[in-house]
Amino acid sequence: MNNSLPTKKEGLSDQAYRKIKSMILTNQLKPGAILNEAQFQEMLGIGRTPVREAIIQLSQGGFLIVHPRRGIEVARILPKRIKDIFEIRYIIEPKILRMGFDKIDRSWLNNMREEFLHYINNDFDLSREDTIHLSELDNELHMGIIDSVGNNYASQMMSGFQDYLTLFRASSTSSDIRFEPSNHEHVAIIESILSGEVDQACNNLSEHLAQSYKESIKIVMNMTV
Repeated sequence: MNNSLPTKKEGLSDQAYRKIKSMILTNQLKPGAILNEAQFQEMLGIGRTPVREAIIQLSQGGFLIVHPRRGIEVARILPKRIKDIFEIRYIIEPKILRMGFDKIDRSWLNNMREEFLHYINNDFDLSREDTIHLSELDNELHMGIIDSVGNNYASQMMSGFQDYLTLFRASSTSSDIRFEPSNHEHVAIIESILSGEVDQACNNLSEHLAQSYKESIKIVMNMTV
């Protein structure tokens, strides 16, 4: 009986973590909103200890800010953090692409290419579902490149970056995000990999990251604080 208690407690904490994080990443909890533990417990239907553990974990990940005697704030998108993320990505992603170039699954790349081409070849206004799907495709492509080298530290770091960038996209209007040029850049990266052109692929990736950083900073600076 005693052996089962830690497992149950851990499961509830994980459940609370996933639910709160999902609410943040989908903008159900707005940046800057301040809540207390009791409100989180009521929303989730989960007890105090698992919720508190989830809040601590999310605060360590930069999604929540705990203010003693004031409440728990949903973190705002910060220009400094966007800058830091893209600086690291600009340094490591092209290097990792070069290292894992031959290990990236070509069948998967072909499928990714078709996904991006679908949006390039169709002239329509993006729905909310489209923007969510494109954000997921963006994350999948970049994570696939990072995961190709089998370095857990790099994968964990990139996963954290992608979570924050997903939050950034959710906090922006779909018209602000550069989906169209980004789709073309993703296709260019994929096609250069499929063609075996490692230098061109790395150059395309570097240019894509540079352009994404410029646009992201512009959007963040224009956000209402």
